[in-house]
Order: sequence, then structure tokens, then C-alpha cells
Amino acid sequence: MNEPKRRGRLPKAKPNAQIEGADKGCTDCGQVVGHYDDCPVGMGVLTKVLEQAATEVRTEVERQLPNFAAQAYAQRVWDGQGHDVPRSERLVRVKRALDGQGLSMEGVIL
Repeated sequence: MNEPKRRGRLPKAKPNAQIEGADKGCTDCGQVVGHYDDCPVGMGVLTKVLEQAATEVRTEVERQLPNFAAQAYAQRVWDGQGHDVPRSERLVRVKRALDGQGLSMEGVIL
């Protein structure tokens, strides 16, 4: 309860490499977690990961884009028809509209 107040600067923390039981980390920069900006081992690691992720996302978007456009257009055509039109006639109209736009009916859900 009656501890005296601590005055002055706090003691400096030990660097990661000096902490007992800690791994040595990177052999070039000595960091246990991550790398310094100028470390040759860590140079470009993050950019490679980001480029790979961007390539995967771009590939998936390019794969889904035609189907997405066809689905959206087919839904617009379907919703624009009257409810009293038979289902078979509505499907024929949607197919004709998609063919007119150069889109495929494949994967379209109505």
C-alpha cells in the first residue's frame, strides 16, 4: 500500500535477440518477428503475397463476370414481363434476349 512512487525514466527494454529463450529470428537483421525495411531476406515478401492474392481474385472475378452479367440481364427481362404470361413463354423470351446480347443461358437461375 505504501510503496514509494517510481521516479525517473523506465529502464530500456531488451531487444528481441537478447531476450532469454527467444529464437534468433532472421539471420540478417536479427528480428524475431518480421524484418527491417532494408533486410534482404524480407525484401519483397509482402509484395509477392499481395500480388499472388490479387491474381487469384482477378481470376475468380473474370471467371464469374460473364455469368453475373447474364444473370442480371436475365432477371431484368424476367421481371419486366407480366405475371399472366406462361412460364415457358417467359423462358423463351429470356433466352432470346440473352442471345441478342451475346450472353449464354448457362448458369442463369430464374
